[in-house]
Amino acid sequence: FPTRRSSDLAHFGWNDLIANHITARVPGTEHFLINAYGLMYEEMNASSLIKIDLEGKIIQTAPDCPYGVNIPGYVVHSAVHAVRKDVQCAMHTHSRAGVAVSAMTRRSVASTNSAPPACAWPLMAAITGL
Repeated sequence: FPTRRSSDLAHFGWNDLIANHITARVPGTEHFLINAYGLMYEEMNASSLIKIDLEGKIIQTAPDCPYGVNIPGYVVHSAVHAVRKDVQCAMHTHSRAGVAVSAMTRRSVASTNSAPPACAWPLMAAITGL
């Protein structure tokens, strides 16, 4: 799980206070780890992750963290992990580029290798039917 690099996400501006979520599948189970709602990426560590199942039941709490499950993260990521067994990690973030694209009235298409990945339009479209 990339928590040891979660501060890197903040360094690149891929954060929006506590409105981000990241999950990682626990190999060989129907469980995944999710960040607690209330922590910014730079505040996360392995001890602040919560293990939940696909139905949202808490399997193991985060002993060093007073916060609960990131419900928006659970809703979106459980759907991804349920149907995409090949996805080991999923992340939702609010980068400056992502916010800019989401504010556009027309969807954009990444035109260069360095362009943002259309701010997860394919994933969000698949989940929400956009």
